[in-house]
Formats: sequence, C-alpha cells, structure tokens
Amino acid sequence: MKKLNFNNHIFYTKSDIIDEDVRIRLINDIEYEAKERPYIRDDIPPLQTYSDLLEKYKTPHWEIYKKHIFDFTSQCIDKKLKIVQTWANISIPNRMYDMHHHFTDLTTVLYLQNKYASYGTIIEDQFIIPGFEKSILLFEGKIEHSIVNMPYETAINNRRISLVCDFNYA
Repeated sequence: MKKLNFNNHIFYTKSDIIDEDVRIRLINDIEYEAKERPYIRDDIPPLQTYSDLLEKYKTPHWEIYKKHIFDFTSQCIDKKLKIVQTWANISIPNRMYDMHHHFTDLTTVLYLQNKYASYGTIIEDQFIIPGFEKSILLFEGKIEHSIVNMPYETAINNRRISLVCDFNYA
C-alpha cells in the first residue's frame, strides 16, 4: 500500500487488489448494466451505472470485491465504515467527465480496465493519480476530482472501467 500526500490531503493506493477472474466477472456485470439498465440523467455523465450495484449483486465475485475494499479501507482508516453506494463509470470516445466531489466521507476507485494508467483520477485539476488495472484508490469524498478524460484516438482503444464505492463513517 502507498500513502500519498497532496495539498494536505491523504490518498491511499494499492495494486493487485483483486484476481483476474473476479475482475472479468465484475466487468461483465458492469457491461450488462450499462447496456440493459443505463443510468440516464442530465447531471450524470454518460455510461455510468446506477449506484446500487452492491445491493443488486450478491454473487460471490461481488462479495469478494466488497471484502477486499473493506480489508483495504481498514488498513488505511481506523474507523468503522458503512457503504453508501457503489457504481461504475465507463469511459468511451466523445464522453467527458467533469470535476466534482461526493457528499460522503470517503471514496474508493477500483480500476478494473485501463490500458493506460495515465488516465486515472485527476485531483483538484492539478495532480493525476495513475489508474493501474486492479489497483484501488482511497480519498476523502469532498475532494474535487474527475476521471482523466482521454483524447478520442486513445479512447477508441481504451475502454476504461472503474468501480466507485462511497462510504460514510459508521
């Protein structure tokens, strides 16, 4: 696990948090959600799933994901947490994500699919935390951040999929 400090904020990252089989199964469920149950709202970026993925999916690979994020967060934060919501983002050509923040205490981002780690998460429009496949990032939800938007030519060959989980202190 790595601990990063930027602008008086602490970020935690860890590589290889899930195995390949779990990664593929999560991606398949997310692709299904994006196709069969797309979340369409003016203030939500395109190709974002509903935020109820952990409520909807009780299969073993989702339970493994849940266990891994709680194991990871407990290594970083010495407080009990409860999950508020979980959703996925899929970056594709001509889709842009804006800077935003969450109204929760903590956020994790699990990079499920991303050929180019430089398209990770940008913090306060100043600092990029790389998004390596099967790595996870933890930070305070109130921090301004965004998916690093890709040029069209890059996005054609890089369907970036991230799984986001918001927590509040229990």
